[in-house]
Amino acid sequence: MVNAKNDGDVVLEALLTAHGSALSIGELRLLVEGQLAAPEPVDLDNWMALVVADLSDDLRDALRSFMASCKAKKIERELSPAARIEALRAEVSNQGLDGFLVPLSDEHQSEFPPKRAQRLAWLTGFTGSAGIAVILKEKAALFVDGRYTLQVREQADPEIYEFCSISDDPPGSWIPKNALAGSRIGYDPWLHTQSGIAPLVEKCRAAQIHLVQVESNPLDQIWAEQPPAPLAPVYPHPVDIAGRSAARKFLRLRR
Repeated sequence: MVNAKNDGDVVLEALLTAHGSALSIGELRLLVEGQLAAPEPVDLDNWMALVVADLSDDLRDALRSFMASCKAKKIERELSPAARIEALRAEVSNQGLDGFLVPLSDEHQSEFPPKRAQRLAWLTGFTGSAGIAVILKEKAALFVDGRYTLQVREQADPEIYEFCSISDDPPGSWIPKNALAGSRIGYDPWLHTQSGIAPLVEKCRAAQIHLVQVESNPLDQIWAEQPPAPLAPVYPHPVDIAGRSAARKFLRLRR
């Protein structure tokens, strides 16, 4: 069922047409949702350059209102932590696996992963900047470093997760002690570095446990309100932030 346009959408659509934009309201909504999923920029209006090059004050105000409306409607469907992990276990089982690794990372190993990549926080409630969860059929563990010893206990459910030190009791030690020989534990190869996953693969193999690359991330299959991929303008940093101009950097690199 398609929702009827409200008065604001009608006015905005007319302004877009008057400014020569071919975007529909639906296409504009996808653009705005991508912007909302990206890190907040210094200039909150810079995304509007993706709509039209020259904006009138009326169109700028209408686009601001439209973004505010989209942001207000973006309400997460609340599932309890227990429901989320059970849904994940069901999807993992559907893929013929006995467990799954959930790291805090994205496809680019970003220092600050976008909202779409905050899978660990969505699943466990833990919002620290580093960590990984191992989900088995009957057990689950959440591994963090010493910075988050207290935080993880405040945010994640101890009835669901065993809290482990990533240095003293890392996944490579915990998995062989808690997973059955012959288990197949999945991982998303886009979210792990080769140097990071290789030692874990070897330690599991020694315990006759198989780490298996998945083609589709099972957590993404159950996260109904997962944010879209970030979509925002690319722009150069000024020299006072970058330190040197691009021309000087090119010259140094050539030398």
